[in-house]
Amino acid sequence: MTAFAGTAVNEVLPENLVLLGFAALMIAAAVQILRGSGTTGGCCALPGGG
Repeated sequence: MTAFAGTAVNEVLPENLVLLGFAALMIAAAVQILRGSGTTGGCCALPGGG
């Protein structure tokens, strides 16, 4: 379903704007990854690493 929405947006917006938006998304993701959360494990992590 998301692919259809992406295709529709790509048809409406100019190429440069789509590429700029994708670049901004990638930069935001990279910053989030590099910042880290300071903790290990996720919501399903067991105490002691089990």
